[in-house]
Formats: sequence, structure tokens, C-alpha cells
Amino acid sequence: MSRNVIVLGGGLDQLPLILELNNRAYKVILIDYFQNPPAKSYCFKHYVHSFYDYDFVLKIVEMEKAIFLTSIANDPVLPIIARISEEKNLPAFYTYVTSLWATDKKLMKSLFVSCNIPTAEQFVFSELNDIHISKPLVVKPKSGTSSKDVYKFTDKQQLLTYIKENEKLEHLIFEEFIEGSEFSVDCFAVDGAVDVIMISELFQIPGNEEGFSFLYTVSPPDLAFFVIKSIKEIAKNISLGFKILSGPFFFQFILRDNNIFVLEIGARIAGGFKHQLIKLKSSFDIIKASLDILENKKTMINYSEPKTSYIYSQCFIYIKQNEVIDKIIIENSTQLLDVRILKGKGDKTMSLSAKDRVVSFVVKAQDY
Repeated sequence: MSRNVIVLGGGLDQLPLILELNNRAYKVILIDYFQNPPAKSYCFKHYVHSFYDYDFVLKIVEMEKAIFLTSIANDPVLPIIARISEEKNLPAFYTYVTSLWATDKKLMKSLFVSCNIPTAEQFVFSELNDIHISKPLVVKPKSGTSSKDVYKFTDKQQLLTYIKENEKLEHLIFEEFIEGSEFSVDCFAVDGAVDVIMISELFQIPGNEEGFSFLYTVSPPDLAFFVIKSIKEIAKNISLGFKILSGPFFFQFILRDNNIFVLEIGARIAGGFKHQLIKLKSSFDIIKASLDILENKKTMINYSEPKTSYIYSQCFIYIKQNEVIDKIIIENSTQLLDVRILKGKGDKTMSLSAKDRVVSFVVKAQDY
């Protein structure tokens, strides 16, 4: 029987997934358009091609007789994985329809409303002349990922200029900008039972006009009991409404006056090495648990809070646009965990977005 598995993407986020697949004696067939992605040397075979090309991915699945295909931390590949899995009767976390709900933000917003998931008010403009700004607006592409190309506008003329220069009106989502604290919730479902694994408060880069990138997170945050109860109810509604009955998912929300406004969901393991933070904090290995579901094993959600109360912070270092890295020095510290150097000497970053982070690390301490 074939032990070939297709992994879409060979970046640093996918590396822990690929290593675990190797531990389970699979032959990893990598599809990545880069010649030498970080995970290449850990794979049995590498096809240099776009993993967004449905026809090519399907051809490789058939040619290599893959028993399933997977990826983490990558939204655009989810419909490809779900569609091929459905057509070839391969194991998957959910259907092709669910993958569209979870990646097309217009469909996502409509499902929020029908599933009683609280969210920011949305505005629909059919033509440029309809656009008005009576309150600050967040504008984002309907199929965007993370905080990429997400902007806040308070001036109509600036918004019109942005649309004319960058996007077609029908490709954009307009919603009220909610002032408040932002949080991320990592969840895992098994046969319809949902556990909230970790809640993190997100802190953005101060003064960043380029988007909504995060400088650091704090977990656990200081939240009222009834807010946590509401978070768990929303997690159940997302699982049922989006039909993510087994597998990982997460959602992000704004908290204003103890009222929750869900921004978006991700039908996957979150990126930015979030899986490692979950493991450090709770001992729950979300990658192993996800593969157990694809292997049709009985999956148990086993995790534990440490006896001593610790606070964990996942931090990111960025550099200014067009600055070139000379060297990165990391001092040893018992509080520094899971340090990852993401860029090297001679690298130049183009933005303050997630793809241009220079260093990622986790800090563990007993007080804030």
C-alpha cells in the first residue's frame, strides 16, 4: 500500500508537519514553487510548481497514488485540498463547500449572520458612487489571508483612490472598524465536540500604517468568566455552522465593552508557529492530533494547564522597509523558548507584514 502523502508548501510553518509525517513513515511528496524551500531536504520528492494550481496538484495526487494531501498555515490551498479529497475519496477534515465558506470572506460573513455569530456591521457597495464613510471602515480582499492588504479608512477620497489603484469593487469587503482589544482562539473538534485549546490577546505593531500585523501575543489573557463562556459558545456555533466537526480551526475577534465581534475564522492550524506555543503551554500536540484524524484513529484532546501559573508571550521582530540584515544575535535566557530566526544576512524586508518577520520567539514568565 502506498505511503505517499502530498504536502502543499515547504516553508518553515510546514516543516513540523513534514517532520511528523516522516516520524509516521510516510513518504512526503512536496509541491512548492520555490527551488529550495526550507523543508525540501526533509521530503522524499519535490515538484517545483505552484501549489495553487488545482490541475497540477490533482495530477500529482493521481501519479504518486497519494493517500491524502495536507498543509498548515495556508488558507488559499484549503479549497484545493478539500476538492481533490472529495473527488478522490481521500480523508479530509471537511467538505469542499466548507472550504469555500472558510476562505471567501463574503461567504464567511453571510454565514456568521445566519449562524448567530456576532460580527462587525458589513456594508455593501455595488458601485463607486454608492460609497460613503459615516464611520471608520476596514477594507479587505474577500480571499485575503492573515492581515495582508487589510486597511482602515476614515476618508472617502483615500478609499476611492485605493480601490481605483488596487482592487475591483466586487473583490473587497467593507465593514465597520471596531475599536477594542483583539484576540485569537485556537480550537479543536472531534466528532462535533469542540474544545477551546488556547486564547491569546494580540498586540499590533504601534503606529503601523501598513496593516494590522502583530508584534506579540499574551496567553492566557485576563478575561471575565462570562466572556470565556461566550467564546466557548461561539466556538461550538462555528463548528456546527461551518461543519468543521473534526479537526483544527481558529477564530479572531475584537472585544469592546465585553461584547465580542468575530472578525474571521481559519479552518486550519494557525500560522506563525502557533502550534508550538500551544504545545509549550498545554502539552497538546495539535499537529499529531490532526494527523490522527486523517488516519481515522481515535483522537483524544489531552491537554493540561501547568500547576504553576505562567504567562506566555509569542513575539516577533521586524525591521524597517528596505533595511538589510547584517547579523542577528540571540542572547541565552531561561525565559526565551522556541527561538526561530526567519531571515538571514543580506535579506531585505519589504513590509511590516507576517511574511517579512525576522525573528519569532516565545517568552515564559510568572507575571506580566
